[in-house]
Amino acid sequence: MKKVKQIPMVILYALIFTFLVNGMMVNLGSSMSLFLIMGLNFLGGIVLNTFFWNEYLGKDITYEAKSIQKPVLIFALMLVLLMVLQGFMMRA
Repeated sequence: MKKVKQIPMVILYALIFTFLVNGMMVNLGSSMSLFLIMGLNFLGGIVLNTFFWNEYLGKDITYEAKSIQKPVLIFALMLVLLMVLQGFMMRA
């Protein structure tokens, strides 16, 4: 989409929302229901879709799927690195 100026705003929203939800989960602990967690994530998705997509990309833009090979490879590499790191930490 080549709309580089909007990237920091979307990342900032995602980080703030994630930290707020995680903070709620830590403070409320096991008393936080699955329904509430799903509802908060649904709310976050609605904000991303209705505000950021419509505001920064436009309502008439349709999503065009791309190959998932590169993101899957990056995720798998990160997963392996985290597992190796966890293995080292458990030995220590």
